[in-house]
Amino acid sequence: MNIWREVHVPAPRFVPAPQERRTEEQWKAYYDAQLENGRMYEDYVQALLHNRYHVDLGCITSKFYQGEIGENLAGWEVKLDRVMAKTGNIYLEYMEWSYQARRWVRSGFLRSDNSNHLLIGDTDNAYLFNIERLRELRTDGWAQYNRCTDTSGALVVPRDVAMAETVATFYLGPKKEEKE
Repeated sequence: MNIWREVHVPAPRFVPAPQERRTEEQWKAYYDAQLENGRMYEDYVQALLHNRYHVDLGCITSKFYQGEIGENLAGWEVKLDRVMAKTGNIYLEYMEWSYQARRWVRSGFLRSDNSNHLLIGDTDNAYLFNIERLRELRTDGWAQYNRCTDTSGALVVPRDVAMAETVATFYLGPKKEEKE
């Protein structure tokens, strides 16, 4: 019996985030847009990994269980990097400015939940990293790639350097036509 039902997965329609963040309303609009885009990407990845690779992440949707268990049962933190293809770098976030808490909080590969891998990518490609290895590289090996903006702290690593540390890569783009 085949338990895998392939579903049509349209490309996400990402929400534009305001670039100016001087007022409280602008910060909230920026945060909300980024949060929605991240959630949309998680759904996109979940569906395509299910369809193409028969990988079921077992996504957790409630705030309570995400805090207790993590984003999914597989232990994969999923992050969107919309500019990866344009810059040639992979943005491996480890802290973010929390609009609600008004302070810096650990995120990405420094979150303390069940996550043991970080899957980061765009709508065409995703790269899977071991979180413990990223934590080691952050202070020993990739320290020169540390960057901080007004909203997050991350390792901004050239893709060719990062590829040496990937556990797996996944093609998420349109299905390639089979040759006749």
